[in-house]
Amino acid sequence: MAVTYEHILEAFPPGPPWVEPIPGTPPEIILIERDFRGKSWPEITTQICNYHSDAYNMLAPEPLAYFLPAFLRAAVADPKGTAAVFLVYFVCSSRSHDRALRLLTDEHRDVLFGVVGWLLQNDDGYFASGERQQYVARLREWKESAF
Repeated sequence: MAVTYEHILEAFPPGPPWVEPIPGTPPEIILIERDFRGKSWPEITTQICNYHSDAYNMLAPEPLAYFLPAFLRAAVADPKGTAAVFLVYFVCSSRSHDRALRLLTDEHRDVLFGVVGWLLQNDDGYFASGERQQYVARLREWKESAF
């Protein structure tokens, strides 16, 4: 079953805007802070997520987890966009984001893994076959791991 915007909204009810400074000095983080700070995740558009997807993984775990539903929504809305590709790499390519994933509830992770699984099943050849198999195995490992 494909995860819809309604699933994402139910799992990640909008909260107050992110008002804390977003730590980091690279130019990419400065641009993320300009576009994200003072906003709740539903205010972040698919276009903004696609624009910032290369730098999103540079965020500290807390803002990364806070804005994750915006990237999930962007991936569902635009499965060929850079936000979708980023999510697959975010979950499947390394354990570098363990800390951010541990901030998520079981329901959050279920939605995240559902979106990534759907993207991998419907990637229309974007990922090489061997790469896709590796990512599917990695996704299965994540799902079975204890948080």
